[in-house]
Formats: sequence, C-alpha cells, structure tokens
Amino acid sequence: EEDDGGGRTGCPRLGLGFPASQNTLFHANYGKFYQQPNLQDLYTSYRYLEYKIQNGGYYFPFGNPNLAPEQTTAYEVGLTHALNPKVRVDLTAYYKDVQDLVQVQNVPSAPNNFASYRNTDFGTIKGVDFNLQLLETMGFSGSASYSLSYATGTGSISDSQRDIAWTADRVPKQTAALSFDQRHKISLNGDYTTPAEFGPKLGS
Repeated sequence: EEDDGGGRTGCPRLGLGFPASQNTLFHANYGKFYQQPNLQDLYTSYRYLEYKIQNGGYYFPFGNPNLAPEQTTAYEVGLTHALNPKVRVDLTAYYKDVQDLVQVQNVPSAPNNFASYRNTDFGTIKGVDFNLQLLETMGFSGSASYSLSYATGTGSISDSQRDIAWTADRVPKQTAALSFDQRHKISLNGDYTTPAEFGPKLGS
C-alpha cells in the first residue's frame, strides 16, 4: 500500500496514457484508497461507556474502535491537446465515490440509549477541470484554469447529525451540497521574463 501524505492509503493506482493523434494525448486513471477515521471518533474508555449507559446524563457521543476505514474509489479521464507549439489545453473529468464515512448515530440500548459513531455516511464528488497553458512567447507565459465540481452527501463531518442523534430523530436520506463543495473555481497565472541585458546596471 502507498500513502498520499494525507493519511490515505490504497492499492497501487492504475493509469494509462497514449497519443490519440499527433497533437492529442489521452489519459485515464483509476484508484481505490482507504483512510483511517479520526482518532477522536475511535476511542472512548469502556469504563466510561458503562457508566454513561447505566446513569445516562448529558448527551455525549462515544468513540467506536470498530470503525472501518473510509473508502474512496476514484475515476479520471482526460485529453491534452496542443493547439500549436506554444499553446496547450487540458480537459479532465473525474468522479469519486466515497463510502463508509463516519457519522454520529443514536443507538437504542437498555437502560438508556447512547450515541456513537458508525460507518453510515457516504459522499459523491464529481467535476470537470479545464486548463489553458501558454508557453513562453516573447517573455510572456501563463495559464488559465476553470473547475466545475459537485460534492454531495448526507454529512460533511462526523458530527453533522449530532442534533438528530441527540433527539433520536430519523437520519436524512436525501443528499445535499457538502461544506467543502465549491461549484466554480477560476485561476489565472501570468509571468513575464525580461531579457538578460534588460534594465539599468548598478555598480561597475
């Protein structure tokens, strides 16, 4: 397994790329990744758990050491096309299916109900990235990119449904935009390089 630096590991990713024409390159990627839950969602003393079940009291979600890793299956396809030797465009579409996300949940129990974390949540992330790149021409270079993305699910973090678990209400089944959903994103970058002998000289 390999780590992507963010605590997310998975089997080796599969990627391929080949020229579709003299100026066009096709690429595709597939990967399956696993990420451990937050430690605060995993651990609670069993002695404290027994105390709270027997005595009730103020609402408190208990950690669950049996949580499974969160799973993400990612797909990506795209094209890179050279309009001319100095201008290149990239178009990439992606889709991520996230399963076993952690969410707080009311657990019926005797003599008192309690709340704990379960792998009951899910999310879907999909979008398209477009990038236009200009290689250095008369000292100028730069890029412009645009991203259209959708991130939907039933909870953004493990405590999104805290109030629902507290009141023992029904958990939502309809998805909505997550807190990190950013529908449109535009980025512009520019650079100008002066000639070697450009500008005044200081000193001898």
